[in-house]
Amino acid sequence: MAMGAKLLQQEPQTNQDAQVIGTIDRIIFRNPENNYCVLSIRPQGAISDLTPSITVVGYFPEPRDGDEYRFVGEWKRHPKFGEQFHATEYELLLPTSQQGVIRYLASVAYGVGPKTARKIVEALGEDCLEKVKADPDLLYQLPFLKPEQAQEIIDDLLANETQAQLCALICREGITPRLAAKI
Repeated sequence: MAMGAKLLQQEPQTNQDAQVIGTIDRIIFRNPENNYCVLSIRPQGAISDLTPSITVVGYFPEPRDGDEYRFVGEWKRHPKFGEQFHATEYELLLPTSQQGVIRYLASVAYGVGPKTARKIVEALGEDCLEKVKADPDLLYQLPFLKPEQAQEIIDDLLANETQAQLCALICREGITPRLAAKI
């Protein structure tokens, strides 16, 4: 497990500078009171199901299966559970592949399933999430999308962006991710 995961680190000066990029396979544990989570992550660049998953622990307000994150933190060995990546910072990465964008859109708005999400991607292109971030009104121009659905997608994109910026800013000032999640 550690061997494949260690390959994802960028030459850290200390163990605390390590980073991991990957997709949440499953949420092993989540405490809703303080947002402490244990996540199973499929590392970026994994070529098959045989690639070992990485266990990431930390404080994450709303993790979802299938979302891709960049985690910054350090590797620690837990006496019972083995090697784990303790995240001190995180950033939700918007999907870039067509399938990833469809999965994302189908998970954020009520009534938007894979078929409607595919229509959005076909109408706006694979980079539709970036386009919508730049010009949210694009979604309102799609005749097959209800205004409430368009607003839910926009709200989710903005919330994820704001959350990532806040965490990056706050955690760099010495505030723990646990406290950042509460804020």
